[in-house]
Amino acid sequence: MSITNTYDHYDVYFQSDYDRYTRDYEAYEHFVVLCDQEAGGSSSDPKRRRTYIPREQETAEQRLLEDYFGNDEFEPKYPNENFRRRYRRSSTLFNKIVNNILSYDVELIPEYFAYFKPRYDATGRLSIGPILKCTSVIRQLAYGTAPDAFDEYLQIAERTSRECLDKNRPKALHGQFERRDHKYPTIMLEAVTDQKLWILHAYFGVPVGNNDLNVLYRSSLFDDELADTAPECPFVVNRHTYRKGYYLADGIYPARSTFVKTFPVARDEKSLKFKRVQEAARKDIERVFGVLQGRWGIIRQPARPYQINTLKRIMYCCIMLHNMILDDEGFEVNMRDLFVNPAPNIQRDWVERYDLHIRKSNELRDRKTHIDLRRDLVEHLSNNY
Repeated sequence: MSITNTYDHYDVYFQSDYDRYTRDYEAYEHFVVLCDQEAGGSSSDPKRRRTYIPREQETAEQRLLEDYFGNDEFEPKYPNENFRRRYRRSSTLFNKIVNNILSYDVELIPEYFAYFKPRYDATGRLSIGPILKCTSVIRQLAYGTAPDAFDEYLQIAERTSRECLDKNRPKALHGQFERRDHKYPTIMLEAVTDQKLWILHAYFGVPVGNNDLNVLYRSSLFDDELADTAPECPFVVNRHTYRKGYYLADGIYPARSTFVKTFPVARDEKSLKFKRVQEAARKDIERVFGVLQGRWGIIRQPARPYQINTLKRIMYCCIMLHNMILDDEGFEVNMRDLFVNPAPNIQRDWVERYDLHIRKSNELRDRKTHIDLRRDLVEHLSNNY
């Protein structure tokens, strides 16, 4: 009796293993069939072919020229106010960008420049013009719409519009840079701006552990200072001379000689006045973030469909276009034209560069200079304003 029960148990175990093996084998066969279908191999279903849509690109370009650009014979259909609202810039600046792309001629043209240059295809037809491609890019950045939103007007396919915005999208970074508590990429923008909202420095990215200190340590904000190539900007405050400029920062930043932080708690009228003025001046960076989001709608859109490198290129592109617009409107402030550093042309060996790096690093981390500068600024505001 006991022997029969033992055999019954073995039959149950064998039957369970056989069923599991059968399910796995059927799943594998189904996977092979799907791979063959995707690769275009043997399959009972007919092979899906790409649908050809005849697009009148020449007509679309001529219509775009008549609507927004015009020529010597006729005025454009829409006035300059409409052009500035839809292109986020003047027509003069847009034409300058297109002409610079067409006139850029070097021995090895970068791929992103060659893509916008007109070429002939195998049938002898001229490719999509740079005005149509640049218009597609600007509209996607300005409104944050899908790549195929302007297919009817610009006669550009979705794939072409996507390539105009970003031709090469790496896939190896998919799924990285995600926080555990939020299942989406978390990235930050570090920027330095002035009162005219000219962005002097920008750093976008940083995976995990995003805070001001990690962004600062990974950015290139002080690379020129450490290499002794930063422009000199000496100034005098409260009868003391300082050789480097300074940045207004909040309390989380370290006590460096180039940072001026506010007081956590104001203990007297002087400190209270300095705290109020410093925090008011720091609102410029919040203003520039608001201007970027208001001008470029793609920044306000969800970022999940994009890879991290694509997001970087989009953000840097918006920042550069923002500065170009300010330059076109006469708000540029080039610090390198105001202050000159005579040291960049000096040739140094690796020992001298190492000693220079150590010395500059110690100067940046000089806590005494940080405290003295803030104290002099407090006295200067109290005595003169």
